[in-house]
Amino acid sequence: MGNVALACKTVYKAKEKSPTNPIVNSILGLCYQDQQLIIKAKQTFVNILLSHADFQLAKTSLAELTIMAGDVKQASDLLAKQILELPTSQTGHWLLAQLYLQKGELTSAMKSFLDAAALGGRYKLPAQVYIAVIKNDEHQMRNLRQQIELKIAQGNLWSELVFSNALIDLASNKGSAAIDNFQEAINLGFNHEYRFHNLVPLSTYTTDPIFKKMVEKLAHSNQKNQLKRVPKL
Repeated sequence: MGNVALACKTVYKAKEKSPTNPIVNSILGLCYQDQQLIIKAKQTFVNILLSHADFQLAKTSLAELTIMAGDVKQASDLLAKQILELPTSQTGHWLLAQLYLQKGELTSAMKSFLDAAALGGRYKLPAQVYIAVIKNDEHQMRNLRQQIELKIAQGNLWSELVFSNALIDLASNKGSAAIDNFQEAINLGFNHEYRFHNLVPLSTYTTDPIFKKMVEKLAHSNQKNQLKRVPKL
């Protein structure tokens, strides 16, 4: 639901009761990642895989960290291996699509988004938005926006939904509205800077000074957060 603060508070308590549980520790790693404690997050996922080598959530989370770091080869290897082991991993297909966007390979990205959407679950709607944007399907984008707005009206705080709205604005040449929605997503906790760089193959608006300033401000904020002391468990 996008309530990162509550998720972190809850998982710290869970860690006290189940210090070696891989699910608890994976969610803890995701909380570290959301707080931009990247080194701590990476070490958490690595430690999980040392004792639970086949734990998929830790694998996909570690793969996203490598994408964030711009390590294309390692991310490709990790995701290819995971999807081979578990073809039904929606997160694996979603991250592979993001990796293709990072490389500017739109056709491959759309195929992976289609695979992610077909599996249903958390990333179905955001994946469908990317597909509609790549295809510039105005009718589908209108339908998807209605679905997004309904979820938001029902109280869903997931910043990915607002980011998806911004994507639709971007594809519809509504630059000002896109900036407003991107900023709202950031205000809700969306801090994955690499996702903004992945928009470059999708729109020329990414060269706009206002857009660039927003991304630079986010990068600066992330750098400051990385210097924060790791919270006690």
